[in-house]
Amino acid sequence: MDQQLTISWRRAVRIASTQDANYRGPFEGESWSSVLRRSQQAWNRYRNAHCLSESYRMRGGNSGGNLEASCRIRLARERIDELEVVFEGMR
Repeated sequence: MDQQLTISWRRAVRIASTQDANYRGPFEGESWSSVLRRSQQAWNRYRNAHCLSESYRMRGGNSGGNLEASCRIRLARERIDELEVVFEGMR
């Protein structure tokens, strides 16, 4: 799942960077690709903390790691969908 997320992420950055380079109007603030990078960093922090907290109910047992891994897979699928929706039709 991480590989699929990486592919979607790279595609999103490529599209955002192209859009940034082609934009001709007045612009204030961060570029789209910069905001996208910050959002991914924040998402990574959220995923790590959230999935760790989900696994705490089973800490000390064998299932804690499985719960954390399942959470990471679930959230990766959701993130892939989010990225695909934002950049749909912009390939």
